[in-house]
Amino acid sequence: MASTHIAQLNIGRFRYPTDDPRMAGFMRNLDRINALAERSEGFVWRLKDESNNATAIRPATDPTTAVNLSVWESVEALERFVWATVHKQFYNRKAEWFEPLSRPHFVLWPIEPGHSGP
Repeated sequence: MASTHIAQLNIGRFRYPTDDPRMAGFMRNLDRINALAERSEGFVWRLKDESNNATAIRPATDPTTAVNLSVWESVEALERFVWATVHKQFYNRKAEWFEPLSRPHFVLWPIEPGHSGP
């Protein structure tokens, strides 16, 4: 077992409401991509609600803000999922669904295996 895992958080701002037809390509594939993440080697945990995703979780007052938080055994495991699976195809289409952000919107940090939060 690794001495630390890696947590990642990324924030986006939806271009349209999640029920808008222009978001269908993203929303229709959430369960598929999330299931792929959970089956990926090195996956540990991801933030989700009763809908099995995190799109309804609003960490800010802006209703267009979306978050993705997950924990992986290593940066390499996360990298494999992001760039060596079908996830890459959806990542490459992010401009269709998310506004460009002018501030940092992605962070990685080490986390102790088994850490359950504050």
